[in-house]
Formats: sequence, C-alpha cells, structure tokens
Amino acid sequence: MAAGTRWNPGPVLMDPARIHRMEVEAGPSRELALRQELSRLERCHPLTRSPKLRQLLHYLFAETIAGRGDGISQYSIAFDCYGFGSQFDPSANTLIRSTARRLRQALKELARDHGGGRILMGGKGYQLLFEIAGGASDDRITGPGTTPSIGIMEFDVPADGSIMAGTARSLADEMVASFAGMDAVAAAGPFYRSLLEERAEHPIEFARRLGIDYLLSGTLKPVSEGTEATLFIADSRTGQQIWVSDGPAGNLDSSSDAIRNLARHMAARVAGDWGLIPSLVARHARSEPSGILDPRQAVMLARQYLTHFNFEDLGRCVESLRKAVADSEDAAAPATLAVLLNTACSVEPRWTEPMDRAEIHALAARAGRLGPEDAWTRLALAISAMLDGRRTELLEMARRADREKASPWMLVGALGSLVGAQAMEVELSRRMIRRYCRDSPHYPRLVHLTLALLAISGGGCRSSP
Repeated sequence: MAAGTRWNPGPVLMDPARIHRMEVEAGPSRELALRQELSRLERCHPLTRSPKLRQLLHYLFAETIAGRGDGISQYSIAFDCYGFGSQFDPSANTLIRSTARRLRQALKELARDHGGGRILMGGKGYQLLFEIAGGASDDRITGPGTTPSIGIMEFDVPADGSIMAGTARSLADEMVASFAGMDAVAAAGPFYRSLLEERAEHPIEFARRLGIDYLLSGTLKPVSEGTEATLFIADSRTGQQIWVSDGPAGNLDSSSDAIRNLARHMAARVAGDWGLIPSLVARHARSEPSGILDPRQAVMLARQYLTHFNFEDLGRCVESLRKAVADSEDAAAPATLAVLLNTACSVEPRWTEPMDRAEIHALAARAGRLGPEDAWTRLALAISAMLDGRRTELLEMARRADREKASPWMLVGALGSLVGAQAMEVELSRRMIRRYCRDSPHYPRLVHLTLALLAISGGGCRSSP
C-alpha cells in the first residue's frame, strides 16, 4: 500500500456490480489502494510460483473493476485471458476450473493474515469481491508521501507480436516484484493498456488521477538474438519523459530466469538507494536553501546515509524527521528515524549526540501503530528489541523474514546482519545474507551486512540464542 494511504476500520464487502462506480464515489486513492493490494498479493506464495495464477488474477481484477465481473465465464477466461482457440471445450479441458479453484483458495488463505483490504473470489462464478474500508473521511493520500510511487505499464509489442505478449506481461509482473524488493519506491500495477483503451484514458492522466508520481513503460521487439527491451520513465505531474534506458535494456529469451534477471537489474537502476528516482528526490533536497526538509526528502537522504554514510546530510535528516513524526500518518518517518538514530549513535564517530533508547523505542512503537507490516517498521521494531536485550523476539523476527519468500531484500539483509552481529544463530544469519547477496544487485548496500560478515568470518557467532 502506498505511503500515506490508510484504511478505515470496519471493512465493508463491496458488491462487485458497484465497483465501477467506486472511483467516482470514493476518489482515486481507493482504486490505487486496490491496485496496490493486487501487487502485494502477487508477491506472496503461491502466486509468485505460478504465472497462470497471476495471469488469471489480473484478468479477473480488470474485468471486476470495470463492472463486468458478473459476465466472466470459462469461455471469456479461455479466449481473453489465456488465448485459447475457438476449439476450447470446458468439458474436456479442466484447466480453467482447476486454476480458478487454486486461486480462490490462495486468496482465502492470504486474507487470513492481512487486515484492512482484501481481494477474494466469490463462492460461485469467477468475479472478485473487494473488501474495502467504509467511510470517506480518511480515504485520501496524505502528501507528499514519504515513498515515491511508480506505476508499471504493460510493455508494448509489435502489432504482429502476439507471441511476445506473454513475455511482455511476465516482464511487467517481475518489474513490480523487483521494485518491492528494492523498497525505496512503491510500485503499483502492472496496468494493462486494454483497460485504459476502454476508458479512452491516456496512461499519464491515469497515473496522475491515481496519485502515482512516475510511470514506467517499455517496448519489446524481436532481434536476431531474442527479444530487445527498452524502458522509459515519465513524470506524471508534468507528463515529461525523464529517463530512457541507454540503448536496449537487454536481450530476452522466454525463460523466467532471463526475465527475472533483467527486471532486477532495471529495478536497481531505477529504485535502488542511489538509483534514478531516489537520486532525483535527494538532489532536489540538497538544493533546498532551508535546513528543514519535507518527510519524503528526509527519508530518502536518511536511507542513502544508511547505505553510504554521507554524513553531511545526517543532521538535516534527523531534525526534519523529528519535526515530521508528530504530525505524520506515515510509518516511514518514525521507522526511518529510529533506524537512523540507532545506526548513527552506534557506529558513526562523527555523530556526538548520545543514544536515547527511550526515543528509539517510542519511534518504533509509533511506526508499529501506523504501519506494522512496513519493512522499515519491522526493522525499527527489531532494533528496539535488540536494545532491550529481547533476543528471542529479535530472533523470531529474523526467522519470519527468512520464511517469507516476498520479504524485501533490505529487511532480509538487515535482520540477518543483526542476528549475526548479536552472536545468535549463525546458520540463519548466513542463509539470510546469502539470500540478500543473491537477490540484491547492489551488494553490499547495508553497513549492517558488512558488520555481520566480519562477525561470522571471525567465528564470533553461536548456533543458538
């Protein structure tokens, strides 16, 4: 869910027939929240392992939000979603029924562990049910959000490139998942052009209406070595293109590994701690003549400090975040400040302010109330537990991040490093660090990771807490 988007308590099950009127009644942030919930679900097991499940979920979502949920049938799924020919026979081909049954069960299981907004399938038929928060008073995005947002468009293919359509959708899916791993930019989508064409809406206008800051699109075309991909990013506020990948982004074959590797590489260039979008925000912040930054600028500079120790920005970040915490309804500000203060007071020789553990505990607790599942909140709560010596709690947080296949890379690397630095489970620490190194194109990004590697190589870890 985007920074600043809040769900009201008391969810109300929305009649699918009314979904297409929802954006008029409740405003664009409600639709954006549903689309971000869709992106969250796609990063969860078992959807991460099944392209067919993700493809079906996308199709059902687009049809339901357009108000056509009650018209979905096996035939429409066969023809419009999976591209089966006219010879499709549902009595002989049970793929659609079995895939829908798996998706219905997966959504039901995922909903058990997630509060506030859910996407489910009805007991009969194929339409989706959206469980949303009632009331309109808090249905807004408080701005500016502390995390820049980017929408991922379905990639363009040549008019005669129907064979490449599956690659285009898979690449867009992997781009969304890769942005989630980077954690510096909130990704929404993928958004399909067919939906916008039905609405006669330009992609930039669509992104602007939903409050998305940037829009990523791309083109695929066949070349002798495979498929050539080129990416573009536009600022939705001005409509201007701000970046194009220099030359082809890469040559793709149809293998999932090639698609995933390209998506990770491009996400790192765009949304890594020193990638395109964070650097744009940071550059603007450094040009500000005043000492106080807005929350987004302060969070971005703070996270760049946590990666590279650029001390010059540290004082401005701390001061700005302290001022933002009191009024912020976004967990990113207090969570980032808690992690920043702990790191600066622990390992920064140029920082002379003494550590106030009570402040760090209070910041972590506030972030926990505002956004308990945010990756930086979970890291802040882990640091709070570490400062109090609650080793069992810290270890369980690390084990949870290790179990979850969709945990952001930053969280896996940081918690694995904390476990190693605290001389706890060495095998858990090594496994999480290996996963971080495998998934993150910018290794090593976190100072904590380096400290943990030193502790492990020195044999200073025990195998149990």
